[in-house]
Amino acid sequence: MRARERLRSHNTSPVTPVLPMPRMRAFTGPDGTNWGVEVQNPGASNAVVAFRHPDGQNARLDRYAWYITRGPESQNVTGRLNKRTVLDSLGDPDLQRLFRRSMPVSTDRSATGRTAAGT
Repeated sequence: MRARERLRSHNTSPVTPVLPMPRMRAFTGPDGTNWGVEVQNPGASNAVVAFRHPDGQNARLDRYAWYITRGPESQNVTGRLNKRTVLDSLGDPDLQRLFRRSMPVSTDRSATGRTAAGT
């Protein structure tokens, strides 16, 4: 085996594709918490608006709400909303309304020190 071939054979590290980071927008909640907002899973007439907690260590504190549109694009069942367009179209009043209606991503309360028996 030639020296050049030996060098190539040892350099077999897999190439990791660079994926674009999801586009996020800042939102300040009613209690002053600065949430990150992103749009996920767009459909023809809806998308999930995810509110990312600034803790960022786990998703337990994240929240989500459904964005629903009744525009002409919603009539095309094979179409998909554009994540960036949905995020750009949401103003502060829209985000406040969605946050009020949002639900926790996780309902796991084991981190609060309670057991399954409630003690």
